[in-house]
Amino acid sequence: MLMLAGILTCKAQVKKDSVWTAAYEADIYRKFYDQAKSVLTDEVIRSDFVKYLANRFKTELPNGLESITADSLTRMSYKFGKEYAFSHSIKPTDMIAQYTAWTPVTEQTIREGILLKWIQADLVNGNKYCDCYIRKLKILYPDKLLTPPPSDVMEKAGNECRAELRSAHGGTVWTAAYEAESSTSFDNELKKAVPDSVTRKALVTYAIGRFKTELPYGFESLSADSLTKLSQKIGNDFYASYPGEKAEVSTPPTPWTPAIEKEIRQGFLDVWPKKDVVNGNKYCDCYIKALKTKYPDKIPLPPPHDVMEKAAAECKGAIKKH
Repeated sequence: MLMLAGILTCKAQVKKDSVWTAAYEADIYRKFYDQAKSVLTDEVIRSDFVKYLANRFKTELPNGLESITADSLTRMSYKFGKEYAFSHSIKPTDMIAQYTAWTPVTEQTIREGILLKWIQADLVNGNKYCDCYIRKLKILYPDKLLTPPPSDVMEKAGNECRAELRSAHGGTVWTAAYEAESSTSFDNELKKAVPDSVTRKALVTYAIGRFKTELPYGFESLSADSLTKLSQKIGNDFYASYPGEKAEVSTPPTPWTPAIEKEIRQGFLDVWPKKDVVNGNKYCDCYIKALKTKYPDKIPLPPPHDVMEKAAAECKGAIKKH
């Protein structure tokens, strides 16, 4: 996060009469890409990040990068870098480790990244966790922080700080407020996919029970990708245990449209390893084709569990063969 946020260190030197022409944009992209090489190891992620930066600057600075001061440009770059880091799944292995000086901005960025995933009704404990986490990193790195820290360092600091929180709350982070907001959040997210309130309530109750068992340290103990996969597994387990509820989940069949195909594809690619995006798209092509074979005109959303499971197994097998 810190590394992405601070990537831009200089202004692009181009003529005023070439603002956001194809040549100007290409020059901006090239300079950002060259700078990103010192931060991001993965070419796909690096290219995506640079495109994001260029598009954000193009929107915010129609008169070009040289229309604001160097300090303002650096602050804007920091803002866009944080936006990207907060909204995209980036693993420590995708980054090139570097040392970063401890500053108030460094601490605030770490805090923002943690609290972004924290239950909003429990921000008091979230800030206590952040204080503990930053304190432990400063003990290991008193002068400069290694970013990203090694995975074992982050895991150890995180577990120790969660243990402190559990100790302060009778041994659990699952306070009444934490559980209540989690339930409300899940219920709101499921309203479109599970319109029947009785089924939805049963699913939410089941999911919270499973999360409390499998995530004693709370949702913050998993990455976004891992949490999505665990949520999908819990949902599948629920419907496998309650076969009579399956028919109540699907909305009326919907005609195939490019938007529906895009939504299905994006759902998989959001959790697919970025380094394997080629196979990710092949999997999506196969999966959509399988659904269209089953439902050539209209598709129930979401499709029945057994249909999704069969299509997924066939497409995963097809990719392994290649």
